[in-house]
Amino acid sequence: MLQSLPPELIVDIFARLDLRSVLRCTQLCHLLHDIVSQTPRLRYLILLAVHGKEESGLPSALNIEERIATLSLHASRWESLNFASEYTIPMRNGDYWELYGNVLAQSVPNTTRIECEQLAAPTRGIAQEQWSIEDLNSDARESDFVIDPAQDLLVVAGNTFARRDFVPEEDLGYVFHIRDIRTGANHPKTALKPAFVCIPAEALNLNVSFFMKTAGDFFGVRVEYFDDNVLDELRIWNWKTGVLHLHLTGRPDEICSFVFLSTTHIIVAFQPTAGTFTDNPRLRIIAFDTPLSKETRIAQAKYTLALDLPSLMYNPSFGEVRLDCEPSPTWRPSTTLSAPFCNSPQAHVCIITILPDELPGCILAVPLETFRSHLHQVEPDLATSLAWDEWGPRGSRLLETDCQLVADLQVDILVYGTRFIAPVLEGEPEDEDDDPGVALVVYDFNRLAAKKAKTVDSEGAEPGGDTIMNVFDGPTVSSLSMFQHPVTTWLPYRRVLLPLGFDPEGLLIGEDGLVIIRDNKFFVKSV
Repeated sequence: MLQSLPPELIVDIFARLDLRSVLRCTQLCHLLHDIVSQTPRLRYLILLAVHGKEESGLPSALNIEERIATLSLHASRWESLNFASEYTIPMRNGDYWELYGNVLAQSVPNTTRIECEQLAAPTRGIAQEQWSIEDLNSDARESDFVIDPAQDLLVVAGNTFARRDFVPEEDLGYVFHIRDIRTGANHPKTALKPAFVCIPAEALNLNVSFFMKTAGDFFGVRVEYFDDNVLDELRIWNWKTGVLHLHLTGRPDEICSFVFLSTTHIIVAFQPTAGTFTDNPRLRIIAFDTPLSKETRIAQAKYTLALDLPSLMYNPSFGEVRLDCEPSPTWRPSTTLSAPFCNSPQAHVCIITILPDELPGCILAVPLETFRSHLHQVEPDLATSLAWDEWGPRGSRLLETDCQLVADLQVDILVYGTRFIAPVLEGEPEDEDDDPGVALVVYDFNRLAAKKAKTVDSEGAEPGGDTIMNVFDGPTVSSLSMFQHPVTTWLPYRRVLLPLGFDPEGLLIGEDGLVIIRDNKFFVKSV
């Protein structure tokens, strides 16, 4: 039967299947195995899936064989941390910088200017490019902004208190300007006129902090007021229409952090503060697909799925629970680039940092696929809760890294796709007055790549040539004193070490490399 089908038809069918289905088919008979192994298009699609990539859909001069070679080179350079390009970018000594979509943006002190640089990505054929955004609004705080270069989007925080006599009452407060990252003008795709959204307030709070994220048409901000008499907030708008889709409030430390799971759901780290001493933080997946401008307390907010974290010895209200996941799961590369492939929306890990006061803390790595798989099994209108043992051990990996060392860095862009970077102390100092050396560990929580590397290693080959990469696919048991019980986790991962020889002041990671901050410079290392 199969022999009667044209090979071109079988190839076309396979190209529409997921990786697991294709690999199962290759085990059925020699015919299907040979078709897959001898068809460059199918080999490329399999390689993309293994490395957590997908076709960018952008014009490229590379043929299929050249794309296979490029993708293989990109992966091997990450595995060995063999960088193709290393250079420095001067720091402008501003209050803030951001790396997103391989664009490094930094504020310039005493100005309303933001400077941007497209970082080089030699393997994917992306060249350096520099530009700046001039003359942003005088009320803009250049220390608070977020970018999405693929959408030419720049959101800059500011306030209208200095102009209270000249603005409508509903526009008095903290504003978020929707700008074009290339020109600084109002973004052409927003219907807002003027192009901003507002959080009303009666008086300026100099201590207020904004934590902003974007995902497709949506922009979210968590606001910390550092005032026991004012509730912190989490708001999500559609930045194209200006419609408010979600408005959560909570006492200080209740809304710990959030990340986008999709363009319909967010994950919120929620810490009960009105409960008992042993109440633990938990994760809540909350839908925002329907506009809902009504203010809701986080403790009473409707959620789709709640997931318990490992039971702690006590309530970490005076510590930190932080979620990090970059880029947004819906991110796509800019159409101005010619990169043949990009990070897959399915290949993301959420890094959960649990850092109680005066304890070393830990990091929990959870693929977004873990959240999605459980979310797909519940009724949307029925709030479901899962205990840690129901979702965590097989769907995550606990790392006993030095969280305080991570927290001491100037920036927190330590995750991209399935990779996470963390500093570690390397050895003992030669002199008691010296600090121990710091190395960087790059973790990769791509399950397929870890499985492939383990298979290659078991056959007697070196998975990365001269690399120092290690593969971990067995269980680990943590007996940290912060937990009530030992915590076992299984998520496979790979790890490679990069000795530095100096203490970094900050770290950033992108799709094509690392950025190390030291001596008022950005040291860029690109694959």
